[in-house]
Amino acid sequence: MQVNEQRTKFRDHLSGVRIAAAASLTILLAACSAAPWFESLDWGQCTDYSQEYTAEFQSHGELLSSVSTSTQSYAMALILSQDAVNSLFRRLSDASLPELSESAEVLGQRLTVSIQPRIPLLQIGGQGACPSCIQANVPFDVGLDLPYVDLPRGAGAIAVQMPIRLVPLSDAQTELVAEFQSVEVLGLQLNFTNELASNILQTVQPLVSRALTAFLQSRFQDASILTLDSWKIGMGEVVLAGRGPFVHPESRTIVIAMQSNLPIGSSAAIAPSAQLPDGADIGLVVHPQLLGSMARRMLFERVIPAAYDEEGNPQESGDTLVTMQSLGSTDDGLLRAGATIWRTGSMCGTADIAAAVAFQATPQGVSFALQDVEVTGSRGSGQILARADELAGGFLDALLAHLAVTVNYDQIFGGQRSEQPQMQTFQFGVDGRGLSLYLDLLD
Repeated sequence: MQVNEQRTKFRDHLSGVRIAAAASLTILLAACSAAPWFESLDWGQCTDYSQEYTAEFQSHGELLSSVSTSTQSYAMALILSQDAVNSLFRRLSDASLPELSESAEVLGQRLTVSIQPRIPLLQIGGQGACPSCIQANVPFDVGLDLPYVDLPRGAGAIAVQMPIRLVPLSDAQTELVAEFQSVEVLGLQLNFTNELASNILQTVQPLVSRALTAFLQSRFQDASILTLDSWKIGMGEVVLAGRGPFVHPESRTIVIAMQSNLPIGSSAAIAPSAQLPDGADIGLVVHPQLLGSMARRMLFERVIPAAYDEEGNPQESGDTLVTMQSLGSTDDGLLRAGATIWRTGSMCGTADIAAAVAFQATPQGVSFALQDVEVTGSRGSGQILARADELAGGFLDALLAHLAVTVNYDQIFGGQRSEQPQMQTFQFGVDGRGLSLYLDLLD
């Protein structure tokens, strides 16, 4: 009885619709209502569809109670080049450093050594027992003050190494720090053009080494190289946190595993190459399942519209609804997404669609949207979409234009004292392994 009422209600609803109007779901259904197969459609129960949709939609909003601390399996990675590390470190460091001084007795006279250090230059990879350390080369100018003797200034550099680690500042913010308080001196170079100054190097070198070591330990301590913020995804409840880091001396890169409170499958693990393309400063590698989980969450938060009218235009609420089912690789090595269109108030049913995922890197971030749609399954009124792809195009095109999202990658790098670092896309790739985005820092 209810199925017959559904058919009658459906035809009554379509009675005044003209086929010549703009393509819409209502018009599409009207065009098919007289087809021989119309009477055989399985309309189902609207209450069932509504309950099923509600459960599916609510699952899009699920978040994990905590962010994994694992460094063994992760769905996103951040790769930093040596140039990027130095650029970010300079942004967080003082441009000018104070002059240091040390004194000692030489031939009965008081010798004062003045040292003007400059910003350290960092090198990824350590020596000896600490290959995962980073090295710092600290250039400086040095002056000698000896009574009754005019000595010209010299120059030099001290090489040190220290461990690096990630420090959680909050659930949503992580800091990569170099432990300058644990510096190990690797070498010291001093250059003087004056013969007398060169002759007293044995006295000067310990003074310089002691002064610079104490300065580095006290001034920088746990020196922040960069601060990682959560991506500003949706309404701000999604958390991204850094784990690791992994130091790769052979490629002069640091890989940071990024974990999230978005639920993803256990198979969503990446093994990114530590080697960046020549000329790239930063790499981001994201597994497709994480991208899909982002999209589902933003549908739940209605950052991506979840309800539409019968022309495919977004609205606050309605009977034409969308959920995201999957985002993953196919046998051809491309990314494809699965979504479901729901009708839950009248003329009820579902249409499962599969679509290619189109990505674009823009100054605002990474945009991805669905295109090249095909209907892969259907129930109830959704069976009409499956039987009339040529008529479904107008509605689906309008709807899919709104199933898009932009993720701002530059917001990962937070906490800088100055403005956020400016970046531009260097290289961009999408395949079955996910999204690979390589960036240049603009000084």
